Amino acid sequence: MAFDLISVLNFVLNLAIILVGLMAYMKTKNFVPLYIGLAFVLFAITNLLTLLDMTEAMFYPIFVLRAMGYVTIIYTLYKMMAKSGKK
Repeated sequence: MAFDLISVLNFVLNLAIILVGLMAYMKTKNFVPLYIGLAFVLFAITNLLTLLDMTEAMFYPIFVLRAMGYVTIIYTLYKMMAKSGKK
């Protein structure tokens, strides 16, 4: 297994975003940072599988997890936009 600096960086930054999202949620009780953190949990799992050199064996689960992460972000942004339009 070759050391992949980009995957390590992605994994570490995903963990940082998850932590900050949890902290922001606990402070504000706003679900937006929590949903964003959840999306990055999914991205972190895929990065971990990449670091463990399991991309070929886990291609479809990685694909689904990443898609779910992006859909979570899109859903969160849509809900924010819809909420701000109700004024």
